[in-house]
Amino acid sequence: FPSHDRYLNQILYSSKAWKKVRDEVILRDAACDLGIYGYDIYDKILIHHMNPITEKDIRNKTEIVFQSDYLICTTLRTHNAIHKPDCE
Repeated sequence: FPSHDRYLNQILYSSKAWKKVRDEVILRDAACDLGIYGYDIYDKILIHHMNPITEKDIRNKTEIVFQSDYLICTTLRTHNAIHKPDCE
């Protein structure tokens, strides 16, 4: 998202619906990086959308935004590697 659209992220990630699905994903993945047992996350857990979402998805609250099948736990390092693979 362009920086001027970051407010949408803040609205999404502070919503009750997001917090609920986030907690469900953390429990499902046992707070493990990429949901792989033995790769416990001891720092901040990021929830990654495996299928990229768009501004339109957020505005329209489309199913893909909140569907846990498309979400996975990651560390910041893993999340950055997914989005910026040339930086690792």
